[in-house]
Amino acid sequence: MKHKIILASASKRRSKILKECGIEHTVVISNILEKMDHKKGARLNVLYNARLKAEKVADRYRKGFVIGADTVVLLGKR
Repeated sequence: MKHKIILASASKRRSKILKECGIEHTVVISNILEKMDHKKGARLNVLYNARLKAEKVADRYRKGFVIGADTVVLLGKR
């Protein structure tokens, strides 16, 4: 049984990476308002936003696997 893969991201680059790996998928944009709490640090913010995206899309698509991802670029300690 083949499971449907859903990418919960508007990132064309993430979709391209999946295609280059031979992974068929559907793109569904979560339209969440990403949050950045500087007190929590980059790692926790990325995890929070990725999970939020995946959960929002998973609420609409009960079958298959949903991939949520987020990126933060750091320069030094910023």
